[in-house]
Amino acid sequence: MLQALEKVLKASIVLADEEPPLTHELSTLADLAGVSLTPLLLGLQPGDRQQILAALEGLTQGLESRLNP
Repeated sequence: MLQALEKVLKASIVLADEEPPLTHELSTLADLAGVSLTPLLLGLQPGDRQQILAALEGLTQGLESRLNP
């Protein structure tokens, strides 16, 4: 799940015509992508898988809306 979140954040950075950094630091990527991550996503600790998936879905929907204005 961590990789999926990183890819979504890096895709958002690319859509802003920026070069994503070579980092796995979620807070840095989120700042550069201009999004706020929930504490659940920032921690990505074992927890309710459904909550994590729902939060990721929300991020990807936001990305899709930027691709299809």
